[in-house]
Amino acid sequence: SYLPTLLGKPKDQQSHKYLYWEFHERGKKQAIRMGPWKAVRLNLAKNRNAPIELYDLRSDIGEENNIAGQHADVIGRLKPLFKSARVESDVFTLFPGKPAGKKRK
Repeated sequence: SYLPTLLGKPKDQQSHKYLYWEFHERGKKQAIRMGPWKAVRLNLAKNRNAPIELYDLRSDIGEENNIAGQHADVIGRLKPLFKSARVESDVFTLFPGKPAGKKRK
């Protein structure tokens, strides 16, 4: 919950190692935010192996300069999370016909 932050009590806010989200419209996308890094995968509907783009939000808040090629170490930490962080849904599938993450019970 982000309620503590909204109430002006950020010290009560639980810290997370990373945040994961996905969008199912406009070609399907995934994103991970870990510290200053944001990794994204775009157009998954066309390419389930879409490359990971990486942005350093400290210096590139507009996500204009993909620096994935310069930070293999960061990509190596974030890449496994694209699979392990997600929970497969029968309604919202990224990859129809093949579950790509943990299955809900």
